[in-house]
Amino acid sequence: MTDPFALHHDGLVQVHRALSGAFATVIAAPDLPHIIPAARTAAGFLNGHHMMESEVLFPGLRKRARLRSTDVGFLDACDREHHELHLLNERLLAAATAPHPAKIAIVSLARDIATHLAIHTKEEEAGLSPERLSEVISIEGFLEIGRELEDARARALAALGQQ
Repeated sequence: MTDPFALHHDGLVQVHRALSGAFATVIAAPDLPHIIPAARTAAGFLNGHHMMESEVLFPGLRKRARLRSTDVGFLDACDREHHELHLLNERLLAAATAPHPAKIAIVSLARDIATHLAIHTKEEEAGLSPERLSEVISIEGFLEIGRELEDARARALAALGQQ
């Protein structure tokens, strides 16, 4: 059997790299016709990822894990960072959907998000390492959270299909 903690961490790292790449695409886009859809895609990706963590993963860990004060503090810090990134992300979306969008504003916000995201993802990956997760939650509890994440992902994809 493959270690579910390691599999989750590998997936987390891949998603974080993809998020970083999405914002790099915005920063590198040559002009507004390319920047606007890239910014909207990157912002939507970040919002969706953080929703899965803040509404499913972190509550699942709080509910099922043997959390120490440092573990709870880590999750609380992640939630605060998600909120800060969300505020920046909302500004990016507003800039990208403005009647007269400004390339410099969009790129500046994308850079700010990319900078904050790099720090946040490094800390999150360390805090959710396979070794750390295996100390705080049973495999059964973690697999249950995995099923909840898959259900939430399926609901989100279904909702996108209905738009």
